[in-house]
Amino acid sequence: MDQTRPLALRRQTLPRGSWLGVSRDKLMQQRSGANPDGVNYDEVRDKLAQGYQRSQENLQTIVGTPKTVIPKIKTLLRVLRPGIFTFFSVQGQMSNEDRLTSIRLMAEEVMPAIKAYAKEIELVDPFEREPGSVKLQAETQRAPVVDREPLAALGLV
Repeated sequence: MDQTRPLALRRQTLPRGSWLGVSRDKLMQQRSGANPDGVNYDEVRDKLAQGYQRSQENLQTIVGTPKTVIPKIKTLLRVLRPGIFTFFSVQGQMSNEDRLTSIRLMAEEVMPAIKAYAKEIELVDPFEREPGSVKLQAETQRAPVVDREPLAALGLV
């Protein structure tokens, strides 16, 4: 690269891209109607939307109101019995007011309900039980690690 040119001119020649695999140049071409690489962007959008829908159906992504989200998270806790469960807040473009409402609903409605349910099903976190503190007895049946009943109700087994 020519180091004698001003930085602004050098930046114009650098390859551009993003973690989504779509560069700004391709997006601008698509907006202008030009499509030299032959990509059908409507088809790409449809595939992404289908994948997003599938991730919701498989409980890999959980979105919705507290009324719809809480039962799904309870199912995950009952089936998987995780020691740690992480919540992510709103991702993507949205107004600050909507983002704050989402965080408030998560803190006031979703998390207290999930914490109470975890206590109800005797699900402890790593700070409540020392790893290895539950000793296994010889010739006794181990406690189940997962509960598969909800999977059958969801049609996943």
